[in-house]
Amino acid sequence: MNMLRFFITQLFLFIIFISTCNAQKDLLQGINLGGELGISRFLTELPMDFSGAISEFDHKTNLTFDIQLSKYVAPHWEVGTGFNNAVLSGYAETPDFSAEGVSNGGLVNIGELDGPVEYKTRLLGQDFFVRYFLIKVDEQDHLNINPFLKFGGGYINYMSELIDLNTGEVVPGTAKYQVKLTTASMKLGTGFKTYLSDRLNLIASLDFNFVDYDYLDVVHNYSESGERLKVTGIYTEFKIGLYINITQFEAGKGRRKKYAIPEYLPFSPK
Repeated sequence: MNMLRFFITQLFLFIIFISTCNAQKDLLQGINLGGELGISRFLTELPMDFSGAISEFDHKTNLTFDIQLSKYVAPHWEVGTGFNNAVLSGYAETPDFSAEGVSNGGLVNIGELDGPVEYKTRLLGQDFFVRYFLIKVDEQDHLNINPFLKFGGGYINYMSELIDLNTGEVVPGTAKYQVKLTTASMKLGTGFKTYLSDRLNLIASLDFNFVDYDYLDVVHNYSESGERLKVTGIYTEFKIGLYINITQFEAGKGRRKKYAIPEYLPFSPK
């Protein structure tokens, strides 16, 4: 319930913000509401000392989706916020984890594992992002495909479990952090936007998400001496979505005619 109230508060504040930004009566005034659906996959974990990527599972591809609100604040710039849900999973036939048998107070300890295991992690969170478009959004008609770069940050909540496939049971200790673990995340991405109509856009995006905590695969990481490693988890998302401009438009024909500069001043003869 506390998290729900936080989401609603964040959404309310963001709507106020984008409603007061940029009062120009053109495309930049529009508020966009949309959703994206795609695939997510855990890539790797990188130690802070760059000693080598860590991957202890064969990772699988899963579904991810976002709901977003955004607004253009300049010809090249768009700001927004998104509520997202991503699933990560992977499989290890003969687990050989650095965390096996390690006991560390306050963390998840998995004990010794003998058979195949599978991890499942659902990530729920919110992020704020900025898109930079290579073409001015109010001059896009000429090509109708506008590439962009994206960066942002936010937080994610974990719902995770490690399953012993021999018994079908959750490995003791790996489910106790469900909906309790929250960490910061950073997002870098790219993609393109194309206009389907005056109010409807299609967007395709590829995002790389960086999480400063080693729990995306439900297994912590340790050195040979038993010291816990500081790592950054990385997972990727490829999504396609539709966005509708929820601002009321003036009547007129043509995709951008309503935003065009008038040919005559009101007081000049036609």
